[in-house]
Amino acid sequence: MRRFFWIAICLLGSSLSLFPGVATHAAAFTVDTTADAPDQSPGDGLCSTAASECSLRAAVQESNALPGSDTIVLPPGTYALTISGFGEDASATGDLDLIGDVTLRGTHPSRPVIDANHIDSGLDIKPGVTVVIDFLIVDNGGRALSADSSGIKNQGNLTLRNSIVRGSIAPALPGGRGGGIFNSGVASIEFSEVSGNQAVEGAGIYNSGVMTVAASTVSGNTSTGFFGGGGVYNGGSLELARSTVSGNSATRPTGGSSWGGGIMNLPISGTSPTLTITNSTISGNSVDSGDGGGIANIGTTIIPAGFIPAYLTITGSTVASNTAAHSGGGIYAEGSET
Repeated sequence: MRRFFWIAICLLGSSLSLFPGVATHAAAFTVDTTADAPDQSPGDGLCSTAASECSLRAAVQESNALPGSDTIVLPPGTYALTISGFGEDASATGDLDLIGDVTLRGTHPSRPVIDANHIDSGLDIKPGVTVVIDFLIVDNGGRALSADSSGIKNQGNLTLRNSIVRGSIAPALPGGRGGGIFNSGVASIEFSEVSGNQAVEGAGIYNSGVMTVAASTVSGNTSTGFFGGGGVYNGGSLELARSTVSGNSATRPTGGSSWGGGIMNLPISGTSPTLTITNSTISGNSVDSGDGGGIANIGTTIIPAGFIPAYLTITGSTVASNTAAHSGGGIYAEGSET
């Protein structure tokens, strides 16, 4: 009787399930194909497509359906999203919707590529979800004529490490925010690069939530709208530390003016944005028809809230070699607190 009791306790305390098909612990999946195919039966604990392979989409669907914080490992290669269709949130078509806690991990030193193929966003992180992305490249996110797509769209809690977000677009009017990364949740970007993205506002990064960027680079991004923010558009809380914002531009091809070739700090709603820059470099950014080549820090009046200031603090940093068509090649401040 004692032996039976001891075995039962060991089984219940282990990571094994006593009930087939019911997961009782976090799962780990290793993707073994670059093909884009759905999982046969999400929630059965098996990452398996109709071809009996574990695709990235199948692993995400399986992780979404299981409890716990899971891990998906991607070997070197390019994982192109090819199943068209948007507007659903189960990863069956279009982007990869992350609705459960998960870590997406690539390999060092070769970073696997998630190529969204401009059919939708690359990754869409839903509210309340914690996601870690490590050693990956997210490429070609966003689709033409859509304001609601980016390389990475985060409404949850995102940590991006040792990764690159590039070549993504958010081109549509009105909207078109956050070509590389759109953040309305909490995000931490570390040892990463956001480059070569395009949007109407906030081509590299659009932040209306809480974000920290550390030891990272935001470069070569282009905004095309009135409010600008070639590298970064901040309307929330942003801390930039030991990082570089360079070679970004804000353009206005249809006339008028634009601001913030490198960074635009401007209220989005009824709250004041806060931007803190420490031990960083803002250089080589430009505005072709407006103000604030490096940084534009602008308070504004929002009805019915009234005047909303924008707050900017810069410590131990370099702002150099930025250009603007009008005022403030380095920093332009209007109705703001610096």
